[in-house]
Amino acid sequence: LPMKVLITGATGLLGRAVSKELAKSGKYDVVRLSYTRCSSETISCDLLDETQLQNVIKSTKPHVIIHCAAERRPDVCEKDPSLARKFNVDVARNVAKYALECGSWMVYICTDYVFDGEQPPYKEDSKTNPLSFYGQSKLDGEIAVMEELPTACSVRVPLLYGQVETLDESGPTSLAKMLGVGADTFNPVLNTMVDGWQIRYPTLVDDVAVVIEGLLARHGGSRDDSAKAVKGVVHVSGNERMTKYDIVMAIADACKLDAAHISPQTDPPSSSGTKRPYNAQLDTSHVDAILGAHNVPHTPFRDAIVPILAPFIK
Repeated sequence: LPMKVLITGATGLLGRAVSKELAKSGKYDVVRLSYTRCSSETISCDLLDETQLQNVIKSTKPHVIIHCAAERRPDVCEKDPSLARKFNVDVARNVAKYALECGSWMVYICTDYVFDGEQPPYKEDSKTNPLSFYGQSKLDGEIAVMEELPTACSVRVPLLYGQVETLDESGPTSLAKMLGVGADTFNPVLNTMVDGWQIRYPTLVDDVAVVIEGLLARHGGSRDDSAKAVKGVVHVSGNERMTKYDIVMAIADACKLDAAHISPQTDPPSSSGTKRPYNAQLDTSHVDAILGAHNVPHTPFRDAIVPILAPFIK
C-alpha cells in the first residue's frame, strides 16, 4: 500500500511543491488540505476549527502529516499576534495531537527566524533567540509539536521561493517588481534603495520538497530498522549568500533586465518595524549526513528564477 500523506497548506508555495514531488514519485497517496484556494483536488478545512481538523485527520487516517500551513508574513504576525499565535502555535499543536491519536508521523515546517542572526551558521541544537513575533510563534509551534508528538520532525527553512501564482507570493519574486516585472508600463525611479544589509539564503521550494520526500522515504524504511527513524529538528537551506540587493541584481542579470536605478541600502534597518536577524544561516550538515549530500539539491538561484519569472515578464 502507498504511504498516505496529508498535506496542510497544500495550495501554498511550499505545499504545492511538496504535493507535486510526492505525486511524481508515485509512492504516495497524497491528500491535500486547503481553505482559501480550494479546488477539486483539495479537501476544504478551516484549520482554526478544531473539530473540522480532528474529523479530517480521523477520516483520512494518514501515515504522515506534513504541516505546511502557517501565517508566514512577519509584518502580519506583529500586527495581529493573537491570530499568529492561533495559527502558528495552537493549530500546530492540534495537528500533532490528532497525529498521535491516529498513529501518524508528522513533519512541521519551521523557520531560520528562530535565531537572532548574531552567530551563524546555526546547527539544529544552537540556542534559539527569535527577534520577531513571527519567529517566536514558529518556535513555540515547534515546541508544541514536539511536546505532543516526540517522534515528529521539524524542518527549518529560510527564505523560500518557487513557481508563484502572483509575484507577492514569495520574497524574491516580489523584489522583481522593482525591475518592472509584472507591470504593463514601468517608469524606474532613480536611486531606488534596496536592503543590502540582511543576509539571506534563498531556497527553492522544489529543492525542499525533494528533501522532505527523502526524509519520508527514510522514515518509511524505519519500520524495519529503527536506526533510520527521522525525528527532531532538521535544517534545510540554499547555499547562496545574498542580500535583497543581491537578489534584485541576480534577477536583472539572469532575466536581462535593466537595474541601473537600484542602489543598496547598507546600513542596518531602523529600530522601528519588524526586527530581522542579520544572518541566520542554517548549517545543513545534519541533513547531508541523513540523506547523503548528493540527495540534497541546491539549484542555483539564477537558473531557477528565469522560468519562475518568465510568465510575468511582458
